[in-house]
Amino acid sequence: MIIKETVVKSADNSGCVKMRCIGIEKKKKVATIGDVITIVVTEIDKKINVEKKEPIKTGKVYKALVVRTKNYCRRASGQRVSFKENGAILLSKTMLPMGTRFIGPFSAELKTKNFDQRLLSLINKFVLLKCYVNYFVFFYTK
Repeated sequence: MIIKETVVKSADNSGCVKMRCIGIEKKKKVATIGDVITIVVTEIDKKINVEKKEPIKTGKVYKALVVRTKNYCRRASGQRVSFKENGAILLSKTMLPMGTRFIGPFSAELKTKNFDQRLLSLINKFVLLKCYVNYFVFFYTK
């Protein structure tokens, strides 16, 4: 769950390292995986930003797509999936990703949401969780 003032790490190579949530789309109180949030950039990677035509600036407002949350996400099968940190992808004004590569695993719930296929085609690691007797096995699939 992501609420206002939550610190979120970037899950792409857009040049942003950390961002802070300042609003959630659709007037919800809590954002989960697959929701669009409004963020302010708090920390940037200067090495990546120098090479870009439109560098990302600290303190500027952007939209972002939530791809990982610390709080668990419950699946229809009863399984719960959670990650070590909150993660989001920076979006442009046309709701396309600003980065060209995505970093880390992503939840398979993003496939069920209605997003542009260009966004989903860049993701190469979806987490499918299979539960066996006393331990969990993570599978990364495309």
